[in-house]
Amino acid sequence: MRRLIRRKGGAGGYLRIQNRSNKRVEFKVVEKDNVDDMGMDQIQGVMEPGSHLPAEGTQPFEDEDGNADPDMVYCYIEGNVRNRLQKNGFMLLNAIVEGASPSSLKLIVNHNSWRMEDASPDQNSPVVLVADVSEEDGMWKIELRIYNHYNTKRWMAQLESSIKDLPLTQVGIPGTHDSGTYCFDREKGASPDSDLTTTIQSKLPGRLLGAVSSVILDQVFGRLCQCQDKSIKQQLEMGIRYLDLRVALHAESGQYYTCHGVYCADMVDVMKQITDFLNANPKELVILDFNHMYEMDGHHKKFLKMVFDALGDKAANQDIKGGLSQDSKVQRFWNHGFQAIVFYQFHDQVKDDFGGKVWPMWRIMSPWPESASTNDLYTKLGGNVQNRLAQHMDKLFVVQGILTPDVELIKRGLSDGDGLSIKGYARRANPKVIDWCEDDWMKSGKRCLNIVIVDFYDGCSMVPALLNYNRKD
Repeated sequence: MRRLIRRKGGAGGYLRIQNRSNKRVEFKVVEKDNVDDMGMDQIQGVMEPGSHLPAEGTQPFEDEDGNADPDMVYCYIEGNVRNRLQKNGFMLLNAIVEGASPSSLKLIVNHNSWRMEDASPDQNSPVVLVADVSEEDGMWKIELRIYNHYNTKRWMAQLESSIKDLPLTQVGIPGTHDSGTYCFDREKGASPDSDLTTTIQSKLPGRLLGAVSSVILDQVFGRLCQCQDKSIKQQLEMGIRYLDLRVALHAESGQYYTCHGVYCADMVDVMKQITDFLNANPKELVILDFNHMYEMDGHHKKFLKMVFDALGDKAANQDIKGGLSQDSKVQRFWNHGFQAIVFYQFHDQVKDDFGGKVWPMWRIMSPWPESASTNDLYTKLGGNVQNRLAQHMDKLFVVQGILTPDVELIKRGLSDGDGLSIKGYARRANPKVIDWCEDDWMKSGKRCLNIVIVDFYDGCSMVPALLNYNRKD
């Protein structure tokens, strides 16, 4: 875990550009406004694959032993924004491969923060420029990375030559945490997986419940239940290939919903989004991890019949001739037309009904870090990666790059009206998770990463980072 050792004041941040692609790229500041000129010449120029800008500069971070990393060289950029009355500053940045359209990014700074906007005019650029922005002790770190650009709807097909002979356990796979929480059903109220929302509802007087509970649940959902804001279709089209699906039966309607404190997406619609995507993209393989099931006694068979009726022959079967496992090569899944692997929490109760199409949970490792701070998260995730390297390389492996606030902290936050939210936690965690993946675990050369999941994934560079992890230059 690296820590910041040099700080400066003002609306500034330490910025570094890394060329993670296999292309020769020219990096330019095309336009800027209300941003200081200092350091601009250090972050422009031609970048060979594997190089970084600035070539020389400040080394503001050190490791636990007090050593500065010579590869972590940054330029200090400061916005001329001093108060809320001044307009935002910005820089429009281009990464250009000769003869091709640029990939563009806008960095925006206000009086106390930095953020990014994708400004690419042409999605056919051979590279993609992305930014991960994080804050530490009032100082901002902006990591700009240039990756090879892949079509996220069919990246497995595009990377066929690189991944076909890899065991699935060694393919870099982007995933989402609580994938089905992009919407919720106000009429259904609190779900049985959390006592927080049910407690809120139970404390409302009966005459107020109908009028007020939906308003309260709107607030709770937006802050403490929602982990994604893209539909399943959008997630798949944007490159996600692992779905974390927690499901509850709604007894009154007899319908199945994803859940996280409230009833979220109807599983019939979720399965339609998945199968529509798979039909349109025949070489894409998706992992469906049904790891938390609620109020489902007596319903497992009915629920899985709905799942497998939707998937049809696309559901991967472990019992095919010669067998199929989680560490089979990707090509073997393709040879049989398999596009979906269904893991199920209660495998033992349904294995006789669906045979090899239901995959047991022991084939996938997904340790929950249960961390409320990034320091603790780094320690636990690093330990999980080392444990995987030592004895579990034959299993699918999920890095859960998520922060989980303490329940009492959540309750205090709700009563105090503070800004506590899952999205706020994701803004803190996601850039650091990408840094740890890129600067620590991917550099080991041991294919120790497999599946990485985060909340609100589209605010960080997880997808291009993992897609490029699969690249063979």
